[in-house]
Amino acid sequence: MGGLVGGRGGGGGGRGGPTGPPNLGTVRTQMARMEHEIQKADEAPTAAQVEAAQFTAKPLEDLLRQWEELKQTNLKALNGALENQHLSALKLDTTRIDHDVEDQIQVGDEN
Repeated sequence: MGGLVGGRGGGGGGRGGPTGPPNLGTVRTQMARMEHEIQKADEAPTAAQVEAAQFTAKPLEDLLRQWEELKQTNLKALNGALENQHLSALKLDTTRIDHDVEDQIQVGDEN
């Protein structure tokens, strides 16, 4: 599990590039990697693994709030501006995205 708590915690850079702030994709990937490591051990998670999972999941609540805000406010405002210019509104079907994110968040919640 090396590197999950440290160097690449912010996500984004890859291949030695600079890391950026966490996003839903990077948090999801890190959580999935940790889940895989824990499951392949076929033992209870170690204290270090629990700590790493908590650290990785820390930005999740804020990211989910931002995602909801984007859908509810920014997208509606953008569509209003487009309609004022007689342009087509953006249609964003987030059903699959929301479902996938929700599935990833619930990883390991089966105590």
